[in-house]
Amino acid sequence: MAQIVPVTSESLEAQIRNLLPSQRGFGEDLQASNVIMPIIDLTATAEGANLRQDLQKSLDINVSNQRISAGTTESLTSTPGFYQVTFAATNTNATVAKNVVVKLTDGLSSKDIHYINLAPAAAVNGILPIIYVEAGNTLQVTSGSNTTTDTAFRQIADNSGNLVNPQGFVQQ
Repeated sequence: MAQIVPVTSESLEAQIRNLLPSQRGFGEDLQASNVIMPIIDLTATAEGANLRQDLQKSLDINVSNQRISAGTTESLTSTPGFYQVTFAATNTNATVAKNVVVKLTDGLSSKDIHYINLAPAAAVNGILPIIYVEAGNTLQVTSGSNTTTDTAFRQIADNSGNLVNPQGFVQQ
């Protein structure tokens, strides 16, 4: 037989007031029931976010590519938003380790945000952490001497956090 009992928890009630501000001061105390009620979470589908996160970050036909020659700095993008960047870096110096530096700049100063360390005569491939480029900033990559870096990058979310799906993907 189903039983309904009152629940007295100030922390739960405070959370309800915070999450549902229109319910402040209205309604009854919280109650619990010993009846099992299945809950189906349709939030992701209702929001239109039914593409898995790893697939949403896929490179597509509109991917941008940039080769950074030895000893140079190249700008990848200044469009605000979130970016997925993959890279392949090669150090042709047989005796000295080299670095590739990923940085953000506002034109006056720059901040190094990631280093790719290359042993002598080594090559490395990888994916950088998601990078956020705010308005007024530029994402740049500097290859050390004797180092070439190839990048492929794509905006995965705009400046407001709205996902940018791969070109041609249609939500079902």
